[in-house]
Amino acid sequence: MSKKISKLYPQTMRDLQRKIKFITSQELEDMYPEKSPEEREYLIVKKYKAVFIIWIWDKLKSGAVHGKRSPDYDDWSMDWDRIMYDEKYDRAIELSSMWIRVSEKSLLQQLEKSDKMEKIKLPYHQSIIKKELPYTIWWWIWISRLIMYVLWIYHIAEIQASSREAKTTKEIKDLIYL
Repeated sequence: MSKKISKLYPQTMRDLQRKIKFITSQELEDMYPEKSPEEREYLIVKKYKAVFIIWIWDKLKSGAVHGKRSPDYDDWSMDWDRIMYDEKYDRAIELSSMWIRVSEKSLLQQLEKSDKMEKIKLPYHQSIIKKELPYTIWWWIWISRLIMYVLWIYHIAEIQASSREAKTTKEIKDLIYL
């Protein structure tokens, strides 16, 4: 279907990049030690166009973290984000995220790393420790962002029914009618 629409309206659609660069958040920090996590993501995705960033939430060698995430639901060693480069607007867009949920082992490690061991007494945490809950995977495709990317949309307010500030409406109109 997308090929048919692309032929009819070539200016409105683009395909997803098929070649993807896999990189860890630590490799990113090593490449760009003076940059923020957001700047690193932008630089790597501008270079490769499509990137999977792996191990996003754990501490890096510098002691910083690439992102912040609670220690009690995602296993920091098994998560990633898919980021695409939007050349029209010169930006990175996160299109999907995938996380393996914590196991009893990763839960204990992460609570200790984040100095939150007191949580281990809570019913949810006890259920994980006792293996009463199944291991699960969480995958999220940011549908609105995917539509933004494929259809060359500048602002999420152009595809979602929501209220928006006058500033956002003006920004969208200025870009559309250039």
